[in-house]
Amino acid sequence: MALSVSTLFRWRMDPGLFELYLEMKPGIAGTVGESLCYEEIEAVARDGVTEPELAKARAQLEAALIRVLKSNEGRGETIGSYFFWFADPYAMFKAVERYRAVTAEDLRRVAGAFLAAENRTVVTVVPTEAEAAR
Repeated sequence: MALSVSTLFRWRMDPGLFELYLEMKPGIAGTVGESLCYEEIEAVARDGVTEPELAKARAQLEAALIRVLKSNEGRGETIGSYFFWFADPYAMFKAVERYRAVTAEDLRRVAGAFLAAENRTVVTVVPTEAEAAR
């Protein structure tokens, strides 16, 4: 039903947004995808995630950190970011153990607290006929 689904959470000093992007296939109503996303969020808040799902997420985060450290620019930006956010340029070396410390119960609890329906803002973008024809 969907062409793509992605999420984004930008680091902020104050609480920020958890963003979810969903692009539906032509002819499938956005409301269908929106409902499915809500069902999945509610399932995570109610049941948590499986250990294989959590292991996959950890591996993706670890791989992303390793990929960014391959270039001088990536290393410099990462060191600067960790120094800014944690006042410790070496905090990046603790990132993997912090990823590994997150539990399925942590995800269940956080999803229930922060991704509840009353906390949502939904922006729907409907393509014009010309955009849809492309």
